[in-house]
Amino acid sequence: MANRNEFLNELDAQTSGLQQGLQQITQTIGANELALQQKREARTSRIHDLAEKLLPDLESATLARAETQFPDSVSQKMVALTLLRNKSGYQKQISELRVRFNPDEYTSNIERLTVAMEVVKTDLNLVKEPFENLKNIPHIERLISAGYETKDYVPRWYNIQFYTDWRDADLAMAKANVADWAALVDQYETQSSGVATLNQSLAMLEKEMSELKADMKSYTDLKTALENVTQGVLDQLRVKLAAYLDTRDEPGDAQIRDLQQENATHQATRLEMTSHLASMQRARAQVVKSKAKTIPDSYIQDLRATRYSGSRSGSSSNSNFGSAGYNSPVYVNQGSDRFFEGMYFGQMLDYFAHPVHETVVVHDYRSSSDTTNSGGYDSSTRSQMLDDARNDRSGQS
Repeated sequence: MANRNEFLNELDAQTSGLQQGLQQITQTIGANELALQQKREARTSRIHDLAEKLLPDLESATLARAETQFPDSVSQKMVALTLLRNKSGYQKQISELRVRFNPDEYTSNIERLTVAMEVVKTDLNLVKEPFENLKNIPHIERLISAGYETKDYVPRWYNIQFYTDWRDADLAMAKANVADWAALVDQYETQSSGVATLNQSLAMLEKEMSELKADMKSYTDLKTALENVTQGVLDQLRVKLAAYLDTRDEPGDAQIRDLQQENATHQATRLEMTSHLASMQRARAQVVKSKAKTIPDSYIQDLRATRYSGSRSGSSSNSNFGSAGYNSPVYVNQGSDRFFEGMYFGQMLDYFAHPVHETVVVHDYRSSSDTTNSGGYDSSTRSQMLDDARNDRSGQS
């Protein structure tokens, strides 16, 4: 039987080694991802450069040579048709736009609209403030909405609301300095209509200004596209050729595949290591909580046999190189997983959790013939483990 503190010390050493390993493998994954990104970007850049080199222009000789090399991507006939179609398309769009838009009058129209908008804004400022003052008179909008002093007004002389509204109307007329309610309503409606009309006029001018600027932008863009139609077709053809070139193997593709495979392996390993770290932390918490002073030798022996020992060679302080030439943690495919095996680990936790350790039967299922099973158990051993667990519990009850 091993000493409890000896087991805790070994757990701490293993946990420390595992944490260092997780840090290292995470750094390795990050370095590989950065290298992958750089290699992919460099590959894309090389392909685009090659497409430009193969298609420097749309001269007949250039297209004939490219069509011979890449018949599925380059066609002289298709290039000619595309040039004609694009030119005709841009010219048609310009003609349709000029039906409603004259670029020669653009500047004068902008000036006209700017002046008109300033006039409307000035008029609006003149009527807006008096109307806002009128709107802010308490209860005026409520009373107008209720139809006060009209046939639509609902309250009658025997309703409290009738007298409340009467009082509020008198206060509103006094605030507006008018003699009767009808005059106040007429003043409110006149000012409200004036503000609404000016706001509508301003909105229409702003809409016309926005449409005018949009038409000018469309016209400019179409003129530029028409002037550069040859370059546009050349750019499209280069993109098409680059897409074809991208399907071919390039120098460095093997390194990219190796890095991808290496990172996939590291990701799986990191997931396993994270699970094992949680198990170690759980085991330590159970040991600290337990009253057991001694630990079965098999537990500490299998703990020492895990791949994460920070004290033996192959610790996190050492590293080798992966197939792509980047640091790879040395833990992969080293050590034993027996300590973390489900039934074995569960029995160990039961041992620490049991209040009377002397009554617990600890079974050692290790076999000299089990050296190739990475800490696993065959079906007969698993059945035996289940039977032993049942017998242990029935005997304790």
